[in-house]
Amino acid sequence: MKVFAIALVILGFVSPAAAQSAIQYDSPELTSGKVHVKRVVLTPVSALVSQLNWKSGVYDPGTPMEAESQKLEKDLNPVVAATLKSLGFTVDDAFLSPESLAGNKDLGDKVELVQAAFAMQKSEIELHKKRYATESVSLGETVPNLHVPDDSDAIVIVRARDFVETKGKKFMNSAPGYGLQSTGGWYLDIGIVDAKTGAILYIVRAIGGNADIVKEPEKAGPKIEKSFKNFFKYNAASAGSHEPKS
Repeated sequence: MKVFAIALVILGFVSPAAAQSAIQYDSPELTSGKVHVKRVVLTPVSALVSQLNWKSGVYDPGTPMEAESQKLEKDLNPVVAATLKSLGFTVDDAFLSPESLAGNKDLGDKVELVQAAFAMQKSEIELHKKRYATESVSLGETVPNLHVPDDSDAIVIVRARDFVETKGKKFMNSAPGYGLQSTGGWYLDIGIVDAKTGAILYIVRAIGGNADIVKEPEKAGPKIEKSFKNFFKYNAASAGSHEPKS
């Protein structure tokens, strides 16, 4: 329960009515062509699923669903890994897998620290977009301290947020004159972070519709693929990588 409570803080309380907008950060290191990413290490997905009922307003965070959140974390990991591989990345999804971290508390704590630092820096970037259009952002030594394999270019951080509507909520949303309201839906915030320096290279949001991603996690794949379209404008030198079809 303690870990889940921390997740609530890290992942935030924002309804899709206010949060499902495209966000993107392209670091100076990436846009200048100084850094190219081919080999990545996937960190465990962090997910928060909330239920919206008929009383939920536009900024209502909903009621956290712990079992569904844990299920989404488990089921999204292979989807993310498979999608990145299809884009041409060499993906290490074993070194920091949930199974590996379960037997290494020290490394698990370091991964949680990286995820928390990323969440805070991402919020800082969103608040000061103009400043960080030309300024680098780093997670510091938290990333090198993970000691991922030496040939790794970057680590991948994925944070999922899903809002599930009750039947009553769906009915109220369709009622005329209901006024301001929250709506169901999901999104993934994806970060690419330099494995050696801790510099954030790329942040993007993959936005989904009203599909039940807890039951159909595979629907995240095409959205993730589409979100990487701009990444390959700067990362073309990574042999084997290619732009998404969509």
